[in-house]
Amino acid sequence: MKYPIGKPKNLISNTETAGDRRAFGIRAIVRLYSTLLVCGLLFGVTKGAFANTPKQFLEVLKRIAAAENETSYTGTRLIVFHTPRGLTVREDLVIQQPPEVNAVKVLSVIGRERFDQHRKDDRFKGRDHKERQSSRSDRPSGRRGFLPRRKRISNLSQEELELLTQNYQFHLSSGSTIAGEETEEIKIYPQFEDRPTKRLFIARRNGIILRVDEFDYTGHLRFVSLFTQIEFDQKKVEETLAELKGDKKLIYEKREHRSRPIKEVEVEKALGVRHVQPTYLPPGFQLLDMRHIKRRASIVFLRYTDGLATFSLFERKGKGRSRHSDRRHRRENAKTLTRHDVPIHVMKQHQAYILEWSNSGVDFTLIGELDWSELIKVAESVILASQKNQKEMTKE
Repeated sequence: MKYPIGKPKNLISNTETAGDRRAFGIRAIVRLYSTLLVCGLLFGVTKGAFANTPKQFLEVLKRIAAAENETSYTGTRLIVFHTPRGLTVREDLVIQQPPEVNAVKVLSVIGRERFDQHRKDDRFKGRDHKERQSSRSDRPSGRRGFLPRRKRISNLSQEELELLTQNYQFHLSSGSTIAGEETEEIKIYPQFEDRPTKRLFIARRNGIILRVDEFDYTGHLRFVSLFTQIEFDQKKVEETLAELKGDKKLIYEKREHRSRPIKEVEVEKALGVRHVQPTYLPPGFQLLDMRHIKRRASIVFLRYTDGLATFSLFERKGKGRSRHSDRRHRRENAKTLTRHDVPIHVMKQHQAYILEWSNSGVDFTLIGELDWSELIKVAESVILASQKNQKEMTKE
């Protein structure tokens, strides 16, 4: 039997050394990127006829969502992505047992050292010697904070699914064999320019996603997830969970929201200032929901989506940008643009752009994986709307 990346390893190995894992990761990088280079080129070349309809697309998405909600499995998975310090390859043990368990244990990471040192330097910058000595050793080494969270299809609302089928085209065809499983390949293309593109390979027998390729709005491959081994065996799942019971490196992905939904009529009361919304949205985008975070300061954020791409606008009662924000702007090499007499700080983290500005007594943060020129248009519309509100309040 052939596998996409070498021979699959045992899910749990007590004898495997760090050197073995590192060597495995290096070989994986070479093989995986050789494969993806060819596939990426083919992906761009075959972009053409779309024989599948939005209704069929919706049915496929519902099938994937049902599989995520109903199918138990355990397997090993490779993830390749870019951090601010370069390419990172991660090998995971994945365990799914719906509805309670969706867990990941990081087995090895290649390229994380640069990222961790960067995070550590930033974390302790300006603190005293005692704080510098309090290392991160008390945290699980499998921590996933350095990888942006991706929303499962089963967690998409009906509105998001419908937006996805309206704003994207898709093509379904027979795919390659992955981890011993026959697959169906789903190519998802945007109807509008400067939007992400995605390719999925799902197991033909049950609809579980075995591989994901994500391309950014410029067409560059930015993220890959690929199962190298998978078993749809309930007994194996239970045995693996029992063996890993109490393992601090096993991270359960189901987490409580730190925010709660909020109605528009409650926003101004929560913020303590007049609330504004963008008057410009990129084509195909709609307001998905509003949420409220109560910490030291009350924060409201609005989430917008076209079904696949998203951006969020955070608002809080203005206190002016702190010295911490100023340091972060310098550290991230933020560029400062001025629109309508308001300075906007523009930074990039991973594939997302972050825009920060203060206007009319409100601090704003705009985050999205879109071309920054589109986000600037959104920011400008917010600035104009808040300035208009300020003038109206002055007249009153």
